[in-house]
Amino acid sequence: MVSKMEHNKDSGFTLVELIVTICIIAVISVVCAVNFKYVIKNIDKKQVLESIGSALDSGRYTAMSSKNDNVSVQLVKKDDVYYMDTVVNDEIVESERLCASKHTIYLVIDGTSYAVKDHVYFTFDKATGAFTSIEYDSAKRNNTLSASSVELKTSKGDTTLTLALLTGRTILNTKGGV
Repeated sequence: MVSKMEHNKDSGFTLVELIVTICIIAVISVVCAVNFKYVIKNIDKKQVLESIGSALDSGRYTAMSSKNDNVSVQLVKKDDVYYMDTVVNDEIVESERLCASKHTIYLVIDGTSYAVKDHVYFTFDKATGAFTSIEYDSAKRNNTLSASSVELKTSKGDTTLTLALLTGRTILNTKGGV
C-alpha cells in the first residue's frame, strides 16, 4: 500500500516550473499593459475629436433651424483646458469641456498645421449650413480657401476630423483601427 507521503511527493510542481510560469505571466502582463495604455490614449484623442464634430454638427443645425442670424461654434482654450461653445447672437448657449491640454489640437489648412493656442471660431451660413468663416488665433480665413476641407487633429494625429467647407459636414477619420 502506498502511503500518503509518497503519493504527494510524486504530484505537484517543481520550483523551476513555478518560476518559469510566473516569468511567462509577468512578460504577458507587461505586453498587455503597454498595449492597453496605447489604446486608452487613442480612444481619448478620438473622443475629443468626436465631441468637436458633434458640437459643429449641433451648431450647424442651430444655424439652419433658428431665426438667429449669428450662430458660431468656438473651440476655445482657457487655463490649459479646451472648451466647445455654441454662440447665438454673441451669447454662449451651450458650453462643453473637452479636455485638458495634455492633447494639443491642431487646425490643418492647405496642408499646414496650426496649433490651437487660443481659439478657433466656426461660423455657418444660415441657408446652406456651410462654413462661412474660420477664425483661428486672430487670423481670419473664409470659405474662399483653395482647399475644399479643413482638418482638426490631436497631437500624433492618428485620428482627424475633416470639415467639408462647402457643406458644413464633419467626417471622423481613424488610422490604425482604434
